Amino acid sequence: MFKNELIHMNAKSHLAKCFTDEHMFKADDKNSDDDVKVSTEYYYCNVCDVKVPNYGHNIEEHLTGRSHCSKVEKSDPTSDVNKDKQNEVAKIHYQMEPTEYSNILNCRVCQANVSHNELAISKHLMHISHMENYKIFLKDNYLVLTQENCFCIICKVDVGIKSE
Repeated sequence: MFKNELIHMNAKSHLAKCFTDEHMFKADDKNSDDDVKVSTEYYYCNVCDVKVPNYGHNIEEHLTGRSHCSKVEKSDPTSDVNKDKQNEVAKIHYQMEPTEYSNILNCRVCQANVSHNELAISKHLMHISHMENYKIFLKDNYLVLTQENCFCIICKVDVGIKSE
């Protein structure tokens, strides 16, 4: 995950706004332009790849839990644990992250392994499946790309370009 996006999504103010009636979808409602459906039965945590019952106390318990906090810290490129990897991250595309193997990167959007070379990264980023996953990622997190920035439509704040 991307640092600013994680920080913003996990902020109590964002979570509180996400689960107000005006931002809740019925199970058969559609996201704006496509057929991606949003379930209201569960809150999906992208960091842990788990579903949590869609109640404030369950979500807060998950977000403050040891396992979730540990994963957030490990995914934060500025944490002390990842200081060595931070220099590598600066040299690669912001949607990619290093893996334990120096010749393989992980796409943060698709969770797919990509060879660590410009051609492979470029091909992956331009592939239709990556673009579809990216659109879903933005919609699932209530984010909209503008020409200059990335904007959270729930909190009505700029999250920052390349920080989505």
